[in-house]
Amino acid sequence: MSRSDGGPSAYQAAMAREQARLDAARKRSLHEASVHGEAHDDVESAWDSVFDAQKSEVGPSEAEAARARKLARKTEKRKEKAANQAANAANWSVYVCGIPTEVSHTAVQNLFSKAGEVKRVKLYKDGRGENKGDGIVTFASGGAVKAALEPGREWALFGEHLSVAPATFDDKPKVAESDWGRIAVVCGMFTQEQLSTSTDAKEMIRGIEEEAWLECARHGRIERVQCFAADAACPVVLRFEASSAAAACVDSMSGRYYDERQLEASLYDGHRKRVMPDDVDIERSVRLGAVVAERRAEQEREAAAVAAAAEAEKERVAAEAAAEALAAGEAAAAEAAAAAARVRLPRHTYVKLVGLVSKPEKNGAVGVVEGVDEGSGRYTVKLREGGALALKLANLLQMAEVRLVGHLGPSRGISGNLGESRGVSGDLGESRGISGDLEMGGL
Repeated sequence: MSRSDGGPSAYQAAMAREQARLDAARKRSLHEASVHGEAHDDVESAWDSVFDAQKSEVGPSEAEAARARKLARKTEKRKEKAANQAANAANWSVYVCGIPTEVSHTAVQNLFSKAGEVKRVKLYKDGRGENKGDGIVTFASGGAVKAALEPGREWALFGEHLSVAPATFDDKPKVAESDWGRIAVVCGMFTQEQLSTSTDAKEMIRGIEEEAWLECARHGRIERVQCFAADAACPVVLRFEASSAAAACVDSMSGRYYDERQLEASLYDGHRKRVMPDDVDIERSVRLGAVVAERRAEQEREAAAVAAAAEAEKERVAAEAAAEALAAGEAAAAEAAAAAARVRLPRHTYVKLVGLVSKPEKNGAVGVVEGVDEGSGRYTVKLREGGALALKLANLLQMAEVRLVGHLGPSRGISGNLGESRGVSGDLGESRGISGDLEMGGL
């Protein structure tokens, strides 16, 4: 503390005077010690303790600064120690196998604490989240590692012999980014709660993997499927031979429901804890491939049966339509025959030939009916130009001489004229080209 005018405070002045007094007393003590032959170092040590006691009585601000400096030094030492341990973690770690799968980290840590301080225990787990029986124990010093690996020293846990060796670390496996596009990740097919309550979690996981395989094999050839039970998202990872198959799988599975849960599907994003072995699962490829082939064959058989049924139905409908058309034709023919039977042209009736196909050059020729064959229904027509033909009634147009009568208005001038009738309109009851009243006579 200082006064507002810049001079020393009363406290600082008093401390300065006390320091000067102690310095003078120290000099006297050293002088007297030299006179009496006392050890100089003993006197210096005594005075050092006095000055240390004095330093402990400094002002509160200086004490806080001292504490801060001390804390900073401790923090720095801790950081250096942690960095040193991290740098030597590989050298200060041992690989342990044969660990009972039901034990915890604490049991392993307590066991190896006999060799020295244990900083970390890592127990490896399989894809289903269960202990594999091996792990890494990291010590706080190299001396503890030496003690753990001491020749002749045996380690056992719950009666199980443990194998202890220096740890070697390889780079963590990862998936080449070029392969990400052919890997699909489906989440929601199972939960960790289901696994914990299942009587056989391994069998449950195996069933889910194979069900996913069979369901998604329709999109393309699958190389491997694996559930990652230790992952909180509970993903099922499928690696396909082609990226197009993986994309089709994602589109098909996204949003679907499985066991009352909506699935989420996406392409692999490089997650380091969802890495499968690079090799193809040959056993499942063969076994499940046969199941997939049989399912496809069954689907093809069903599709062929459906197509055959559709073709048969089409043929049935066509046959029914043909039968209906035939019946209609026969009915029309019967009706025409009946009509023909009702209509008879008398002998000496003048007719014009129409609708001939076999002898189109005779169409328009005029002749007279000589007779009719009752068996065939054909009329014998003697042509005006010479010759005779046996023709159906449909090819004969009856002709008659008519006199026009009763015309009024603008057409009154044609009354009394003679003409030739060449047919009758069934709808209007009119002669072709001339309407009105007719007096008919033979030609």
